[in-house]
Amino acid sequence: MRNFARNGNALSFEAGGYYKPFVRLANAGACRVKVNGNPARTARAQDNTVRVDLTGAAAQTVTYQHIDVVC
Repeated sequence: MRNFARNGNALSFEAGGYYKPFVRLANAGACRVKVNGNPARTARAQDNTVRVDLTGAAAQTVTYQHIDVVC
């Protein structure tokens, strides 16, 4: 993860990984999440967490994806 920024009720950052990367957000059950500007497919749990699966690649460098969260 890198490039965290917070602005009012919004948070943005970049995340990436090599094998099945994901981001789990606590207390985000009512939030909207976008990945690279597109609405994210999220899995919402009963404990008010949100999981966002990202695209990973078996490469020597990590490809970062931009995440926007608005609550």
